[in-house]
Amino acid sequence: MKTRFNCSLLVEHDIHGWGSIDQEGRTAPLPEDEFLVQLKAGGCVLAQQRRTIQRPDVDKVAGQPGIAKGFWIPALPAVAMLAVLGKTSGATLSLAFGGEDIEFARQDQRLADLSQYRTLRLTEPTSPVVIADLWFASDYELRLRIDKVQPGPGAAPPYKVRFFQPDYAPGLRFAQVGEADVTADKMALVSPFLRNPLLPLLITVVSAAGDTIGMDLVPFPSLCRGGWHHAELQGLATSRGYLGDLRLISDTLVREMALGGNRAPLQTLRLDMRGATGAERLFSAVALQWLVLAQGLRLEVAADAGGPDGQAILDLGLTAAGLAPQRKAPRARGGSSLRIAADSLPTIAALALRFEAARNGAPVACNFLTADAATGVPRWHVSIPAGPSWLEALQPPQVAVLSPVLSGKGRARPAAAMAVRFMDESFKSEETRILPVAPDRPRIFPGMAELDPRTTLSVVVSVRNGAPAFRDLIASLASQTLADRLDLTVVNNRSYPGHRAAMQQGAAEAFPGRFRFVDHDQPFNLAAQINLGVEASSGSHLCLVDSDVILHDPRCLETLLALARNDGVATASCMLLEARAGKPDSVKFRSAGIFPAGLAFGGPTRVTYAEPDCGAVFGPAVYPVAANSLALSLVRRDHWTSLRGLDDSLLASESGDIDFGIRAMAKGLVNLCTTTVSAFHAGRASRGMGFDVLASGQIAVPDLATLLGRCTVLRRIG
Repeated sequence: MKTRFNCSLLVEHDIHGWGSIDQEGRTAPLPEDEFLVQLKAGGCVLAQQRRTIQRPDVDKVAGQPGIAKGFWIPALPAVAMLAVLGKTSGATLSLAFGGEDIEFARQDQRLADLSQYRTLRLTEPTSPVVIADLWFASDYELRLRIDKVQPGPGAAPPYKVRFFQPDYAPGLRFAQVGEADVTADKMALVSPFLRNPLLPLLITVVSAAGDTIGMDLVPFPSLCRGGWHHAELQGLATSRGYLGDLRLISDTLVREMALGGNRAPLQTLRLDMRGATGAERLFSAVALQWLVLAQGLRLEVAADAGGPDGQAILDLGLTAAGLAPQRKAPRARGGSSLRIAADSLPTIAALALRFEAARNGAPVACNFLTADAATGVPRWHVSIPAGPSWLEALQPPQVAVLSPVLSGKGRARPAAAMAVRFMDESFKSEETRILPVAPDRPRIFPGMAELDPRTTLSVVVSVRNGAPAFRDLIASLASQTLADRLDLTVVNNRSYPGHRAAMQQGAAEAFPGRFRFVDHDQPFNLAAQINLGVEASSGSHLCLVDSDVILHDPRCLETLLALARNDGVATASCMLLEARAGKPDSVKFRSAGIFPAGLAFGGPTRVTYAEPDCGAVFGPAVYPVAANSLALSLVRRDHWTSLRGLDDSLLASESGDIDFGIRAMAKGLVNLCTTTVSAFHAGRASRGMGFDVLASGQIAVPDLATLLGRCTVLRRIG
């Protein structure tokens, strides 16, 4: 007798079926001892039922009330798993009755309606097994804490919890990766060892009789704490708590993957191999299998940033992962490509989003996240604006692209971060802070050799006493590679006679015939004093510097000039260091640009600003900021004139740099900072988050679209 079943999917998570028809067309009850239904995928039994369930609504259709003749089996988490793997899997679900399989196509609308699907149902207090926490104990060991076990559908504890994952060997199949017994009387720690920490994990709860009474899905295990994409979870967090954010973000990404429609997905990953060693996470077997087999991406070495060594590294990684080396091929029509540094991984959002056609199709810079290269601990969410074409050319030629770049058919500005960069925190060491780029490289920017001979640089120093520190500044200026192009203007603010005489003598000895000494016999006002010094100077470019700054890298001013001489740049500065408390011979981070910190609504709306410790966010790089500190800034004179210098009416002189930077952005200019060089600033402690709230209240609130479109925004996430 051939058995056929009428099956239907409930929207939440169940398949129900009932009835049997013999060869003569007569309806007959299905004996319980002969009834076994299994849910299969990729040759693996994911769930099964060994007993029938009586259903009154079935009795109305099939007759014979009181005879158990139906079945129930969970399925929607498995459907969602196939949707996450939908680009390349080709896998389907099937129901097995005895020796017969009934297959459900992935495209079947009854099995593809994921619009209301919710992941991680086992974290709810009503589930038979309640998962209270899950995290990575190691790269491949996902640990789950089960706090409660209670009676489930038709069964009481103890239960078995089983775990399944996709496996490519080479075709897609599913394999059980763990099993644990759980009882109602104690908490349990369960640790499945994943074959691939980037692929979905299916969880089933099985009764003592062997019936599957629950099913759940962790669609993106790498979002979990300790996972490679945990920075993405932190970057998108909505403060619902760890599990709440994990559920919400997982649900959103599953729906994007399942219901993206016909919009163009990401098709190609272009790798910037500058600085790559082959030991990066991107070249691990699990990452390459995830990208190529599960996501169907083509991996290419960027033509201008890799060369034969980069291609060899990629080919070696693909071969070790059991994948054939790829060669560049024409992209499918409507596809997008993402260029990332080799120390990065694309985010899950980058793979889930479907991009609408951009107006002009021009490449655009995208947001990214950073994590510690050694530990994977999340650090920063970084939003760098899509700057003009010349901005990319200002990056150090030996360093990989800073932010991901989306090309082809893409939104003009994807809101989600498109990559996680695993940054080497050793950049925070004293040696690499003082000389981020090795001193044996004569020029950080090769274009400096083409300086216009008419380019001159006026250094403007405002000083009050402090002759010893001033002497160190003068010595460091005299050691600069551009020393023969410098002239010096010193604005003296009521220094003691002895200090004044010593400073005047030091300036005359270091810059004979190329210095001016101007007295400002008024109460201290830094902005007014700098304006006075600029009026007395004559250079085509201006270097505004505090008297207690030391330029310990002789390439410092030439590097800043390479940035500031561009038409669209208002100010240029570099990373500043200061002495550690009680350790005058040891340095720490002080400033590397001023960034928007948030919106304040205590009274009139205003933007708050900060100087966060971002030295390891970028590595050696050039990036736009809201403003640069007056401790060291280089400005073109024509821009200074058009912006009418500093506003000396602000309540706090230290806020003049923010005001100048904002006015420059309103004129269409950008302020650039670089971590390729650094200088020592021995003055007061870094302003950090402590800008004068009254003074910042007087600074005009900029147009937010202009502000966010012309400067980097940093948000600490770890």
